Amino acid sequence: MANIMELSDGKQQTVFDLHDFMELVDSYMGMEARDWLSEYLSDLEDEYSDYASLEADMEDQNKHHKEVMEELHGYTAKLADLISKKDLDRRAISNTVGSLSCLIWKEMNRC
Repeated sequence: MANIMELSDGKQQTVFDLHDFMELVDSYMGMEARDWLSEYLSDLEDEYSDYASLEADMEDQNKHHKEVMEELHGYTAKLADLISKKDLDRRAISNTVGSLSCLIWKEMNRC
């Protein structure tokens, strides 16, 4: 998309992209201004890339958290079912508590 800019000398210039704008900066403000703007935009691009990477990591962590919580919910539901039975199956309860304990330990020591 083209933009028409009115310059300080009254001329109008059509800017189609960043390259056109950088040429205007070079022509009207000099090469140092162009270099500064180029470096500034590069830094912004790096920050955006870092932010996008952090956002992706957060999404992965949220997904993992949900999966672990669903697994914990499954173990607690199984325990509730085992405890509600008239005859307690101590071995099944012990195995379920052991699995639950392992999952919790694994998550506590997760890097």
